[in-house]
Amino acid sequence: MRRRAPWMTPAVKVLTKNKRDLWHKNQASKWKIRSLVLEYKKCRQDVKRICRSTIRNYESELASDKKNPKRLFAYIYQAKAPLDLKNFLFSINKNYMLLQYLEFTIFYYI
Repeated sequence: MRRRAPWMTPAVKVLTKNKRDLWHKNQASKWKIRSLVLEYKKCRQDVKRICRSTIRNYESELASDKKNPKRLFAYIYQAKAPLDLKNFLFSINKNYMLLQYLEFTIFYYI
């Protein structure tokens, strides 16, 4: 069974389903109905924007959770973790020692 992304919210699911439905409608019309195409493009932009913001919020929540670092490291070690963690963690924590430790462990395991 496939696990859902930890940042996935019901609002993101609804927008994604709407985008998929619009894509199928456009495929059926062979992308000839201009209003449907424009609606799909707008929905696609909304999904990208909402996904970026929810991922950013989830990552900042993880980084600011000082009592449970296990969640942060579990997120880092899974395959879907962002590759540019140095900039992300530096902007959130401003903690140089943590960055050095993470840089060592990430490059050691990759």
